[in-house]
Amino acid sequence: MLHYPSSPIITAAILILSFSNNCGGAFLFEAPAAAYHARRASPLYSSTSQPQVEGLPDDIDVEIENPFETPADMMYKPVNIRRQLKYFEAMRAVGGKDCVADIYCRDNGSPDKKLKQTFWFIGKVARCTGTVSLNEAVGRQWNLIEEHAARLRHVELGPSFKDLRLEIWAAPGDSEMEMAQNRLTTNMEMMYRLEKSEWEKVPLDEVGFEGELQDGEEGLRVLRTDDGHVMDPKDIAALEE
Repeated sequence: MLHYPSSPIITAAILILSFSNNCGGAFLFEAPAAAYHARRASPLYSSTSQPQVEGLPDDIDVEIENPFETPADMMYKPVNIRRQLKYFEAMRAVGGKDCVADIYCRDNGSPDKKLKQTFWFIGKVARCTGTVSLNEAVGRQWNLIEEHAARLRHVELGPSFKDLRLEIWAAPGDSEMEMAQNRLTTNMEMMYRLEKSEWEKVPLDEVGFEGELQDGEEGLRVLRTDDGHVMDPKDIAALEE
């Protein structure tokens, strides 16, 4: 059982997720309440920024569909988490690490220079490589991945979840230890959120997500440039000052 200690920065809400025997028992999350209840919307389609439509009075609200709306099957709920984990395990059993990518998340808007360059390992995605691209695998499961990152690193990433400042990046599958030790020089690849017209074409059972469960005080993370490249040791030393 994992328990996230309460933080003075964010108010905690408790969510218990009970996994089946295949998922190794149960674990306990203490999650940021504000982030959990935040409405996921694109800043271009926020309720406070209604577009002006020619021919209509300014005081008439115009409802526009949010193309980045979170699908119901990717809300951060036990049934969705269990299902995507099941799909992940099934695909990995067949395709091995070739169908897997390691997933990292960072807060691109952090005022702390070191935290801004810190990419936190938050889990893995799997996909049917013949029919689904890597970005489609991440984009289809975006909310599940993003909210898991905010809960896992609730101090470092949680406060930025509702502000849409989190970025999701991918690295080669099963490379987390090499990445953490800076022995893998492969550039990380930034992922992008899909619009509804894009993610609704991705079969749900052809993508999977296995969230990292080890939070720890330090956590598994790497320092990279804004482009996902390996940082020069001198630049890393400057961040430590």
